[in-house]
Amino acid sequence: ADKIGDGNPSWWLWAGAVGFAVASATVVNCLNSMVSLVGASQAPGDTGRRLGDFRSAGQIGRALGPVFACSVYWLSGAAVCYLVGAVAVSVITLVFVVAIPATTVVASPVKRAAALSSSGRLNKAN
Repeated sequence: ADKIGDGNPSWWLWAGAVGFAVASATVVNCLNSMVSLVGASQAPGDTGRRLGDFRSAGQIGRALGPVFACSVYWLSGAAVCYLVGAVAVSVITLVFVVAIPATTVVASPVKRAAALSSSGRLNKAN
């Protein structure tokens, strides 16, 4: 069996790298879209500032997160560090699920076309 440190990368290392790449490619884009949708629905002229604030908060988190995690790991051990991380991810997920208003849900293409057609904004030549 492959072991860590035997000079041969294990299959789980590659699987983790692929999972990390997929998450990195999708999560930031999805979160930016969600912030943009919420900003546009709440204050249409203020979307850029809200998106900038969100991106700045993300950069601060990327800078301070590892410092915080290393400090907790060093002072309290691995079990407490991973528990704090799991609770933090759960709370953040819950806040996003609860805080995103239902008005930002994009309608299906059929409903959207029907709404545009009834409002007269759909090009009837097509």
